Amino acid sequence: MSETGGSETGASEAAASLSDGWARLAEGRLGEARLVGLKVLAAEPDNAGAKHLLGLLAAHEGDAASARLLLDEAAAAGGGARIMNDLGSVDFGQQRYDAAAASFERAIEAEPGFADAIGNLGSVRLMQGRLAEARELFHRALDLRPGHVPLLKALGRVEAQRGDYAAALRALARASAAAPDDPQIERAVAEVAGLHRMAWHFPMMNDARRNRAFREAIERTVRPGDLVLEIGTGSGLLAMMAARAGAERVVTLELVPQLAALAREVIARNGLADRVEVLPVSSRAATVGEQLPRPADVLISEVLDANLLGEDVLGTVADAQQRLLAPGARVLPARARLLGRPVESERMERFLSVGEIEGFDLSPFGRMAMAPLMRFDTTGLGNRPLGPAFEVLEIDLTRPLPLDGRASLEARVEAPGRLDALVLWIEIEVAEGIVYSADPSGPWTSWHQAVQPVEGRPRVEAGQRLRIEVEWQRRFVFLGTTVEG
Repeated sequence: MSETGGSETGASEAAASLSDGWARLAEGRLGEARLVGLKVLAAEPDNAGAKHLLGLLAAHEGDAASARLLLDEAAAAGGGARIMNDLGSVDFGQQRYDAAAASFERAIEAEPGFADAIGNLGSVRLMQGRLAEARELFHRALDLRPGHVPLLKALGRVEAQRGDYAAALRALARASAAAPDDPQIERAVAEVAGLHRMAWHFPMMNDARRNRAFREAIERTVRPGDLVLEIGTGSGLLAMMAARAGAERVVTLELVPQLAALAREVIARNGLADRVEVLPVSSRAATVGEQLPRPADVLISEVLDANLLGEDVLGTVADAQQRLLAPGARVLPARARLLGRPVESERMERFLSVGEIEGFDLSPFGRMAMAPLMRFDTTGLGNRPLGPAFEVLEIDLTRPLPLDGRASLEARVEAPGRLDALVLWIEIEVAEGIVYSADPSGPWTSWHQAVQPVEGRPRVEAGQRLRIEVEWQRRFVFLGTTVEG
């Protein structure tokens, strides 16, 4: 009886000591917590709680090997779900995902409602790319711990990787509401919410004129056995056109990882994953021998925008010509031009200037309108042309490209009016004789236009001429307009 009483007393003292040790660990007093664990272990060499405590201390100090050994021994000594969860966490930190999963599964088996272990197993499945399982596990854990911020962040991540950005944003928004001062959440919310900027892909993908022009040019240009390099994957449409046209292999580069993942899914759905490879890398980081098995025979690079140069087509294509293309490589598009027209537009005024609003003078804000080439859809604004179209700039993408330059142009005025702005648009010669124009006075186009306000908005008369000074610097085009005669 005295033996039993002594054993119970010792166990009670050990439990009390370990409780104190855990409290000191939570307070960050690691040295004191270690002394408690060592003291208990000296009295009871098989004490699972002491080994558990010392194992976590080793993990805190970055000694994963000792942590794993101690936690293994704690588990063997009769430790429960908490020990298995912590053992799994150590393995997870060492990227031992299979071992971590086994420990988390044992923890869940021992305690089916253990939300931490369920969520941790979800994190393993996420790292293993088993997204459907990860999603189900995070939802199970959140049913047990509603509003738990780390679980909501993890769910947002897995939903984003699955391509369900609405669900990702909903999960991250819940996390943001629960932890409004967490900058990591705010960055994730901004990243996912910012994907709405990619919505411009939809009208472009549904632009039949654009698609037909590229299809005809690709079918004319790509030959059997070609290695095609595409810069800017988007949906993967042009890359698939190149494969269908006979390319032996297409390597397409997409810097936005979410778009790269969606493009892979699209390409696989269309049965072309064996010939089209999507890589989430910048063309400037790509090299022959790494991303490309050899210099490419064909380059496809629709890195153009409303002002022609804004997506760095000059720098991108020049770099590819120097490093990534075979001699004599064919380039699509072959050429592109920036065209313009002088216009008067009462409706456009609301986009170009501001004055007195509600009794307040906001005119200093109008300086923002002089930024180089504002971009918006000018169709439907009732613009009245004051003269014919003129060419602002032409680039030949098949030849070495200068990154800067100047030109002086003359344009005619054929109708009197107030010169509010120059409306500009691109015209792409995808291949010889195959032209796509974003002229707002022509058929519907998925491309917006660029607008350069004319300072002072002068009155002009028929017969006068406009002097337009053009300067381009890699991504930017600057225009200065004066009235002559």
